[in-house]
Amino acid sequence: MKPLAILKDSIREAWDSKILLVMIIFAILLLGLIGSFSYIPAPPDEAIRRNIGQFLAVRADHGRAEMPIPPLPIDYTLENFTVLKEASNPAQGEYRFTLKASGYSLSELEDANANANRRPGARNKNAPAKVNKDKEEPKDDLVPKERDPKDDTLVLVAAVWNTDSQDAAALTRVIFKLDDPKKLETIATQMSDRVLEDFIREKIEFHMNMKVAVCARKPGPLTGPQEFEVITAPSDPRSWPHDVQPFFGSFSLKAVIGYNPLGVIVWWIEDKLINGYGAAVAILFGIIVTSFFIPNMLRKGNVDLLLAKPISRTSLLLYKYLGGLSFMLILSAVTVIGAWLIIGVRTGIWNPKFLLVIPALTFSFAIFYALSTMIGVWTRSIIACILLTCFASVALYVIAFGYSIYEHVKKFPGMKDEMPAWLEFTAEASHTVLPRTDDLDRITTKLISETMTQQDQTRNGLHVKTYPSWAGTIGVSLAWIAAMLGLSCWRFTKKDY
Repeated sequence: MKPLAILKDSIREAWDSKILLVMIIFAILLLGLIGSFSYIPAPPDEAIRRNIGQFLAVRADHGRAEMPIPPLPIDYTLENFTVLKEASNPAQGEYRFTLKASGYSLSELEDANANANRRPGARNKNAPAKVNKDKEEPKDDLVPKERDPKDDTLVLVAAVWNTDSQDAAALTRVIFKLDDPKKLETIATQMSDRVLEDFIREKIEFHMNMKVAVCARKPGPLTGPQEFEVITAPSDPRSWPHDVQPFFGSFSLKAVIGYNPLGVIVWWIEDKLINGYGAAVAILFGIIVTSFFIPNMLRKGNVDLLLAKPISRTSLLLYKYLGGLSFMLILSAVTVIGAWLIIGVRTGIWNPKFLLVIPALTFSFAIFYALSTMIGVWTRSIIACILLTCFASVALYVIAFGYSIYEHVKKFPGMKDEMPAWLEFTAEASHTVLPRTDDLDRITTKLISETMTQQDQTRNGLHVKTYPSWAGTIGVSLAWIAAMLGLSCWRFTKKDY
C-alpha cells in the first residue's frame, strides 16, 4: 500500500467533513477583509501634535533605560509649523517647527497637593490649571521665567534622562523626598544647552519616529519655559502614523484606535489577528476535525481492510498522523501566504519571517494531534479525543501564563528570594518538562515584530522579549511528540483487532 494513498485518504476525510473547506472559505473572507484596509498617512502637523502627548514618559541613561520613571508635569506645545520639503509620503518630507516645553515648580505643586488634601473637594489656587481642549488657561503663576534648577520639573526630568540607570533610580527617590536633596541640587545644576537639546532630540526621535536634522534651543535662562527650533529629516515610512480605513475607505477607525505607526498596524494584523486569534481558532477546529481520523480508522471493517495490506502497523499509524498534519499545513499556508502577499502589496512592508508562522503553527498543532492520536488508539472514542485534547491545550495555556507571571515577578530585586521553594521548583520543573507551545508563540511574535522600527518595538515592550532557547523549545516538544506517538504505535501493534 503506497504511503501517499494513506495521506490522500486523510485529506479526503477532512474534505468530506466539509470543515476544512469551511475553514478555507473563512480564511479567504478574512484575507478579503485585510485586503480592503486602506492605510492613510496622517497630515504632518497632526502627526506631530499627536505624539507630543507621549513626551511625559522619561527614560534614564539618555533614553536607553528599559523602564520610565514616574512622570512629572510638563507642558509641550507645537508652534510655527512649516513644510520645508513636500513628499508623496509625508514620512519622506522635511519640516520645521518650534517646540515649547514649560516645566512646573515642584515646591508649588507639593503645596497645592497638600492644600487640596487638607480641604477635600476644594481646588487650590496654586494647583495646576486643568487644560481645556478649546482654551488653555495661563499658568504664569506656576511657570516663572526663572527658578531654582532643582525646583523645575523640566530640569529634573532632563537630569534623569542625562544620568545612567542606577543614578536615575536614586534621583527618582530624591524627587519624591525619599533621599538627600543635595544630590538633586548637584545633578540639576549641571544642566546645559547641549543636555536640553539632546533631551528634546531624543524625545522627538523616539516618540515621533522622526529623524532630527537640527534641534537648537533659543537663548535664555536654563529654567522656566524653553523653546527649541527643530528641523526634521526624511524618516522611515513604517513609523509614520496612519489611519486605518476598512472596506476601501468606507469609514475611518481613527475615532476608535487613533493614528498608529504603519509598522505597528502590520504587526498587529500579522501577530495578533493571524498568529494569535486566527491560530487559536484554527488549532481548535483542527483538533475537532482530526479527532475523527484515528477512531474511524480503527472501526470494525475499516481496520481489518487496512491491516490486510502489505504495510506495518507502525507505518500505517504514522502516515495517518502525517495526513492529519496536512490539514493544518494547508489551512495555515493559505492564510499566511495570502496575508503576506496582500499586506505587502497594500503597505509595501514585506517581512519574509512572517512566513515562518506556517511551520510554527503546524508544529504547535503536531503536539496536540500527537496527544489526540494516542487517546484515539487507546480509547477509539471521538468524544474522548476532542475533550481531553482541548483540556490539555487549555491546561498548557494556563501553565504557560502562570510561568510568564513568575518570570516577570522574579526579575524584581529581592522577589526571587521571597518566593517559596516549592513555587520556584514547580514553575521551573513544569516549564522544563512540558511542551513549549508558549515559547513557539514568543518566537513567532519576535520574528513578526521586525515589521516595526526599533523605537516602536521599544514602546510596545518587545525590546525586552527575547527568543527562548530554540533547542529547548523544539527539543522538548519533539520529545513529547515522539513519546505520545511511541505509546500509540506500541498500543496499535499489540492490540488484537
